[in-house]
Amino acid sequence: MLLALSVLLLIFPANLSAPTRDLCTKGKDKLLLTIFDGFRWDYDRDVDTPNLDKMAEEGVKAAYVTPPYPTITSPTHFTLLSGKEKRQR
Repeated sequence: MLLALSVLLLIFPANLSAPTRDLCTKGKDKLLLTIFDGFRWDYDRDVDTPNLDKMAEEGVKAAYVTPPYPTITSPTHFTLLSGKEKRQR
């Protein structure tokens, strides 16, 4: 748990240093998809996450998701990003 939180805290600030305005996507809707892989459903109960809580309050969140492939990470990510199931590829 502590290792996972440490990795998250190392990666998250890198996103904050990204450019705030991209001329290529000006006027287009943007989507930030946040995926936590390998976390139990109750991992977020142990730590205070005000920034993630604020993002969830202001955006769209799912209370529960049934993954298309519960134990295989890569095909699940492909399905989420492409909309195609494994048999359609």
